[in-house]
Amino acid sequence: MKCNNGTSWTPFEIEQFKSLANSLPLREVAALLNRSFSSVRAMSYRLQLGKRSVKSWSAFDEGELRGYAGLYSAEEIACKLGRSVYSIKGKAKQLGIQLYQVGERHHCAIHSDEDVTLCRQLYDAGVTPKVIAEKMEISHGTVNNFIFRHRLTANDQAWRKFK
Repeated sequence: MKCNNGTSWTPFEIEQFKSLANSLPLREVAALLNRSFSSVRAMSYRLQLGKRSVKSWSAFDEGELRGYAGLYSAEEIACKLGRSVYSIKGKAKQLGIQLYQVGERHHCAIHSDEDVTLCRQLYDAGVTPKVIAEKMEISHGTVNNFIFRHRLTANDQAWRKFK
């Protein structure tokens, strides 16, 4: 079968397309097969794959999404639940679940949650932020952010879920 740009679909590509089209959005299939979206959509029509059924969300799936939120990225949650990233993000928005990660799980995190907790414990024990910064070899401003809760840890995020 010919594509708009003149390249033929090989039998291997067609079989690969059939297996991917049942589990992924057509745009992702197009990217994986290095084909245009219109070519993939046309092939879907030619093979009479028609509308794909949408997997409905069960209460269990929603609970899993709530449990994974903040612990894993949207991509990781999608793999665990067997859904697309778009489905995960859309359902999270619908349920009011925030998928951002905090603490050492955040992709820009430099210091571990243990460092943050240690700074807070030292401050509670009466050590000044300047001394903590020198001992931990962390800037004074960063230590202040840790102490005065401007930097959340994963435990802080878990506590906020039940607030």
